[in-house]
Amino acid sequence: MIRFASKPEESLVQLEKLYPDLETNPVFLTTYGKTLSRSGHHREAVRVLEKAVKRQPLSFSYIELGKSYEAEGLSEKALDCWKQAGWMVPVRFTPLYLSMKLHFKNRDYNRARECAEQLLTKKIKIDNPEIDPMKREAREILNLHPPPE
Repeated sequence: MIRFASKPEESLVQLEKLYPDLETNPVFLTTYGKTLSRSGHHREAVRVLEKAVKRQPLSFSYIELGKSYEAEGLSEKALDCWKQAGWMVPVRFTPLYLSMKLHFKNRDYNRARECAEQLLTKKIKIDNPEIDPMKREAREILNLHPPPE
């Protein structure tokens, strides 16, 4: 059994070997793309994840593709992916959270604040320990006074 998180380079070798046989499997493609992205191979991750969402558009796949786009400096494409993921599964916090962080990073403070407000008013359907830090960060963004431009 491969432990993807603990041995990413070894995992990539195994996934690359499986790719010819599983290149039409969207779950495999998402796993491979995510592993590529976490290993810093963002350009290759984009190629694999784009293929995954064409095969089967899953919210999780769009989130991962957006992360790879962001790493490649393609902010608008990243935001589009996260918007799509949010439409697909409206109760998820991650797409809105990632959008908020990217807007803030890009110094688009108004849009970051809008996302923060939406995140803080979003109803929790299934409690998840990841939500509390997201909400804490959203409150911090609302309390910050960005420098005048």
